[in-house]
Amino acid sequence: MKLLKFAVSTIACNFLILPAALAQSTDIQFDLMHTKLNCRYVGYQPSFCNMDDSRTLDDRSQMVNKINAQLDRALKNPAKSQVFISYFSFSNKKVHTKLCELLKNNVNVRIVLDRGSEANIDSLKTNQACAGADLSSARSPLKVSYLGGLTSSPWRLHHNKFLYVNPGTNTGDASGDKVNINFSSGNLSAFGTSLHADHWVTAVAPKDSNLIKSYQCVMEGLEKAVGKDYNYTTQLPNTQPNTPDAVHTGENDNQVAQTYIRARENCFRRSGVSTNIEQNIARERIAPVFAPNNDNIVLNTLTSEIGRIPSNGYLYIAIQHFLNPSIGNAIVRATKKGVDVRILMDDDVVTNQGEVKGAMEFLNRLKQQAPRLKVRYLETNHLAGGNGQMMHNKFAILNGKRIFSGAGQYTTAGMKNNWENFGLTQDRNLTRKFEEYFKELWDVSVDEDYVRRQQGKGETFQELSAADLQTLNIQNIADFSLENGKILGSTQPQSPIIAPDAYHPDFLQ
Repeated sequence: MKLLKFAVSTIACNFLILPAALAQSTDIQFDLMHTKLNCRYVGYQPSFCNMDDSRTLDDRSQMVNKINAQLDRALKNPAKSQVFISYFSFSNKKVHTKLCELLKNNVNVRIVLDRGSEANIDSLKTNQACAGADLSSARSPLKVSYLGGLTSSPWRLHHNKFLYVNPGTNTGDASGDKVNINFSSGNLSAFGTSLHADHWVTAVAPKDSNLIKSYQCVMEGLEKAVGKDYNYTTQLPNTQPNTPDAVHTGENDNQVAQTYIRARENCFRRSGVSTNIEQNIARERIAPVFAPNNDNIVLNTLTSEIGRIPSNGYLYIAIQHFLNPSIGNAIVRATKKGVDVRILMDDDVVTNQGEVKGAMEFLNRLKQQAPRLKVRYLETNHLAGGNGQMMHNKFAILNGKRIFSGAGQYTTAGMKNNWENFGLTQDRNLTRKFEEYFKELWDVSVDEDYVRRQQGKGETFQELSAADLQTLNIQNIADFSLENGKILGSTQPQSPIIAPDAYHPDFLQ
């Protein structure tokens, strides 16, 4: 895919300075959860993990426990609570078990997944914790639908990744008028909370905030797309009959997407939802944007933010798939004016073992036009669990001021065609946590030559010995040290590793 050439435009590069009182006008609490990869196999980076590591990694991140704690809020007032789960896949058994508890207490649970994930719900329904729960009658509190599932041209996946928990009123806790909304790079799956390199932004926001109303409109649009007429801003889920979904095929898939867009946008207008990026950042420190879309709002938001980075700034990206020429051109322009640009991807890009083909050819063309661009890779195990371990993050650190993160890849499908959700945030604490996470990954990343040399090596998954671990006293990923291109503690030679360059002086400041 050839990158288009554009003249460098004269864009104001300084970020908008907002009055502190205005920026904090809506009380939304943000936090970041992410997986914590620290595995110990001879001859591999600590990011390389096997299926046997999933339980340990799950316990280390505590992500599932935090998610289930949010779901527990729905149990305080089950009759008025709402839970909406919208992901590509949903296979996490611990969350399934918690959901069974909610369903037995008649909490209304709505699930929308990609059409290729039907087996996930079969697993939920056969979970022993759900024994005795009504999961299929017309009056069941569980409603499940599917969208997308298309991997032909054009791609159209239901690739949203968000969890919405509205505990209702009079919950008895101080945050009874607040709603939990999580948006993430990761699915609500076993791998998404353990083996993959993934992140989740969590927010606790007032019910009348622009953020929550935006997601309520997305939920309403999804209901329209699957053939149901439902208003999340005025009704409770148990007023909605458990009717079969409309049948969607490849022939009318674009029509389904347009139905969703119209319903979402109509809800925005009816509910007074602002789609003005700067206004939303000023009021709530977050501007949510969504796909599918007809106005390129997701792509334009990201490329505009890249264009605003000053010549002495930095842009650090972690992304799984990258094939979008408009984002590529924005990066070329940024590097030409002196921005420190770094991209972290999965090592499967180099070996062409990833889900999307052609990314390495795209990167090579990009690097030809942007010689200062730094690209490194996270070493992952593409054989783990059959589907493989992935560097599955999707976030951009925009000069240490803002973060653009969410569900979608840097592809046309991810920016425009799929069902996707993103957030542009300007929150100092959240940005700091993203930068710490990026450093954790970049510090153990490898270059292209390393990946190609590793490709010819057999994958034995030999663990470091207990004696090695005791001698080294390895506690976490930061304790793995590089010395002459070897990981201390390895008992066989490593492929030489070129250490990462020094970070931008303002990074983590």
